[in-house]
Amino acid sequence: MDSSGNTAYSVILPFTLNYQLSIVQNLPVSYKMKVPPVIDQAGEGSCAAMSATYYAGSIYMYKKLNSTTFSYFTNILSPEYVYDRTKIINIGQSGFETCQGGSNTALNWQFMHDTGNVLFSTLPYSGACTIGTGPNPPCSGNGCDRSISTPYDGVAASRKTPLYSKCYNTDFATIKSAIYQGRAVCIGSSIDTYFLNAGPGWIWSTGITNGSPHALTVVGWDDRIGTTGAFLIVNSYGVDWCDNGYVWCTYENFVHVTTIYSYFLNDL
Repeated sequence: MDSSGNTAYSVILPFTLNYQLSIVQNLPVSYKMKVPPVIDQAGEGSCAAMSATYYAGSIYMYKKLNSTTFSYFTNILSPEYVYDRTKIINIGQSGFETCQGGSNTALNWQFMHDTGNVLFSTLPYSGACTIGTGPNPPCSGNGCDRSISTPYDGVAASRKTPLYSKCYNTDFATIKSAIYQGRAVCIGSSIDTYFLNAGPGWIWSTGITNGSPHALTVVGWDDRIGTTGAFLIVNSYGVDWCDNGYVWCTYENFVHVTTIYSYFLNDL
């Protein structure tokens, strides 16, 4: 569910890939990755594309290019391009295809592996609500249908990403090692109104397992927060949500409110 109350289902395909990941010993007590600027998905159900493409995909490009800063012109990928091609088709009451259907985290990465992506500057994200005209609701941007993204297929191949791997959401050693080695970890979660309305200083320490599905990105941790520690998670609700777009989720609650698997891109 996005900040406007739209439900965005982000089901993850249930297949396993073996991965080569060295478990890092003696990890620091706290760590945070360099992350692209926090983005707002607005009225679209694009949370999976935000997590897999905008955050994890861009962090991959940052590493691949040995970048020192994030730039919309060099290493930040377009979630618009991937979401338009992978979202669930949803027809609104006005008869137009809406942008409220969620997409699929694994399908996002499979598409980026097979087809590629374009830079954010080439196809910026627009939080549109409905394609076409009509009262339910009016379109506020460039829409989200395939016709927007397909013209860029020819240049997308130069920015393909590797396949992805998955681990159990209880495997903190693998999750932390992936983050420490430059691979953001994508998760599916169950969120409630407390999460949606989170303000500064709120820590995600309780939650429900039958709430609305949402995709998020784990980018750090701190073993000193809460009883045993917490993961740092970046959201796609903009900088006005929680702590400038980030939230701490305690280790205990992380296992409770996330799906059984956590996901990350394979190495270069």
